[in-house]
Amino acid sequence: MTPDERLARYRAEVGAIDGSEYGHVVFTNLDQPDLVVQVATLGGQQPAVIEATPNYDGENARLTPEQRLALMALGFDVTAEPYPSRPLGGHGLTEATDLFEPTFIALGSAPDFRLGLVSAENDHRAWADPA
Repeated sequence: MTPDERLARYRAEVGAIDGSEYGHVVFTNLDQPDLVVQVATLGGQQPAVIEATPNYDGENARLTPEQRLALMALGFDVTAEPYPSRPLGGHGLTEATDLFEPTFIALGSAPDFRLGLVSAENDHRAWADPA
């Protein structure tokens, strides 16, 4: 799968949650299924966030020094293991589509990895703060 094919997929899936108060899209590298990158809208005044992990279930997930440095270079807070994250600024979900590819590469994906969609939900109300 080419980077352009993956970018089209990122744009299509993220576009489906653009404008929603609560939603998420989770992608994986089919060649290394534990490598996961997701974007979520959190509602209210909170910015959307992109998260990455080298271990999908979070069990014993530890970044290698190389992964830590690469994610930090992309602006991720790597102290939030097992799910390092980065708030998305003024460009919101558009910014996320540009970050998916370098984030997968930072986690160790090969340049020709196969992209898979794990989950996508729009207006997932269970994320809402009941207070």
